[in-house]
Amino acid sequence: MPDILELERQLNLTDLPLERVGVLIELCKSLRTSHLAQAIHFGEEARSLAQRHEYWSELTEALIGLGWCYHDSADYRMALEVLEQALGQHQESGEQRLKAKHALSCVYERLGDYQNALPLLGEVLKGTNPHLQPREYADTLNSTAIVYMELHDHAEGMRYFRESLEHYRQAKAWVRFANTSANLGVALKKHDGDPLEAEQRFLDALQVFEGGEYQTQVTTVLMNLGSLYVQTGRTLEAHETLTRALHLSTQLGLKLIEAYVHQKFGKLYLAQGQLENAEKSFLESLLLFGFVDFAKGEMEVREDLAQVYRQMGNFEAAFHELKALHTLERKHFDETSNKRLRQLLAQFEVDKERREAEIERLKTVELENLLQEKSRLVEQLEQLSITDGLTGLYNRRYLDSEARRVYGEARAGELCISLADIDFFKRVNDTFGHATGDEVLKQIAVLYRENTRAGDFVARYGGEEFALVMPHTRVNEALEVCERVRSAVEHYEWSTIHPQLRVTLSLGLCSALELGSHEKMLQNADHWLYQAKHEGKNRVRYGFSGLQTLEAGVYVHPLTAQETQ
Repeated sequence: MPDILELERQLNLTDLPLERVGVLIELCKSLRTSHLAQAIHFGEEARSLAQRHEYWSELTEALIGLGWCYHDSADYRMALEVLEQALGQHQESGEQRLKAKHALSCVYERLGDYQNALPLLGEVLKGTNPHLQPREYADTLNSTAIVYMELHDHAEGMRYFRESLEHYRQAKAWVRFANTSANLGVALKKHDGDPLEAEQRFLDALQVFEGGEYQTQVTTVLMNLGSLYVQTGRTLEAHETLTRALHLSTQLGLKLIEAYVHQKFGKLYLAQGQLENAEKSFLESLLLFGFVDFAKGEMEVREDLAQVYRQMGNFEAAFHELKALHTLERKHFDETSNKRLRQLLAQFEVDKERREAEIERLKTVELENLLQEKSRLVEQLEQLSITDGLTGLYNRRYLDSEARRVYGEARAGELCISLADIDFFKRVNDTFGHATGDEVLKQIAVLYRENTRAGDFVARYGGEEFALVMPHTRVNEALEVCERVRSAVEHYEWSTIHPQLRVTLSLGLCSALELGSHEKMLQNADHWLYQAKHEGKNRVRYGFSGLQTLEAGVYVHPLTAQETQ
């Protein structure tokens, strides 16, 4: 790494614009891992100077460096802005274009936009020679691994991490090797890997990072190591490690990491029964996640807070957090589905124009075959846009369109809509791991298919929430279907997934066409779902009319004898 003091001396000695731009870019890169705010300051100065003097290659380099800095500071709006500007420079080299695409893919990954991230990474891998550029190739493998882990393809993610480590070893890029080693530690921690191996991966990474100016990486590794200690019940080590992480994240202005550290402290206090301290830490985390506009973290903390309030006996506050969680989840699912649809439609239009131009130019049988193949791929993409990737059920966007259509065709008393939520699903993930949680979601989708009728319409509505639309169905028939699903979930041999696993389902049902829209029927079903949760879970709850009804029916299947109404 260039000497910071030497770079600052060079900057003070030169008035030549081109030389100043070069030094400013080096300062931006060098300070990124230790003094992020200063790095952004120098990067913006380089950007302005290069743009003013029309140094286009240097401008692209400055924009890429700034993109990484804004990525690290969780300012994803600015990161997207500068990286898209970098890709819009017509004078950039092929190597610069690959660098910009790699950085942009990492921003998309942080935003949860994996459909944009993965194709960009594929382009970068294709354009990078692993023998001539082993370090850059390994960087892209590491980023690809992260996306696959977020997509719950853990086997593929682990494979990319380990392949990345091999290329770093060949390149003797030990700092990057340490970074990926830490990532592998995170993967092992989150997905039921060996905790001792995970700890060793983190400690190996710390040994490298603490030997240089890599304070951002040190902070991230400390946060993950502290989380591992919380997870494995090593209380004193957890508190000491997280305290160091909190001090560094605050000092460096790493708001996203600071938010996660407060969340880990909350989990530590919760495990110790210190509920007031847990609440305080979770609220601080929630504030910071909101500040950086990171919905994924906010959803996690809402669920954590609900658990704290339940243990405090403050069920009203717990109910409020769960409502807020469901609102966030639905918004996230809506935004993701709509964004994906827009991408597919835009790509379809581009492909359509290209096909028409090729037909006019060539008019050959070979071209016709190519067009047919492209049309088939478009149909596949359109199918993917309406399907939930994990369960294979329809997604919420498609459910809304179908429910609207069915509502318009329904006669009085012949449409029922149900919403269901897996009971204690957070506990399943925390106790048995997210891989087990994914298997539970997939099996419940199977049970829905097996226990609903040919004309029924099933969709994954949210994280662990499912919707069932039953056209031409009266309430007594709908209750039988819902009860059949509930019973199938309760009596399924969950031990085939994990010996200690038990899963139940709470359902809310609405048959009130007079509410005026399918959205209001869904809201009504959601109301009765919350009633089912409130009254003990593992039951079907419904009302004979709108949200203000006093007359209601319920199937009760308490989890324990003490919960019997």
